[in-house]
Amino acid sequence: MGMIVTPFGGLKYKDEKALREWVTAHDVRHRLYQNTLMGQDELINQVPLDGKINKDWFGRHLLSHIALTAYLPNPVTTATEVLAGWNDEQSFYTWHDLHTLLHRQLDNQLNLT
Repeated sequence: MGMIVTPFGGLKYKDEKALREWVTAHDVRHRLYQNTLMGQDELINQVPLDGKINKDWFGRHLLSHIALTAYLPNPVTTATEVLAGWNDEQSFYTWHDLHTLLHRQLDNQLNLT
């Protein structure tokens, strides 16, 4: 089975403990993408994605996804207006769904499934 972007199937809006754990696992996944591309002689400038989710984190995360698409044979469309963050419960779930889809596509393209 492929990597599940959110290891918390029951992740709920404003669940700070689960979100902190997710951020840690997510940072590891992005570093795996970077290491995989480096192994293919591709250089990608990835920034750390650990820490608290805030406006700065969303900006770094969005730039990370944009950088990743530049190195993929079939670039994944990045919906910047969605990946830029969330501000309420509905946008949290919309962000989560799109983000999970993007990671599944990245996993498939990098043969990490």
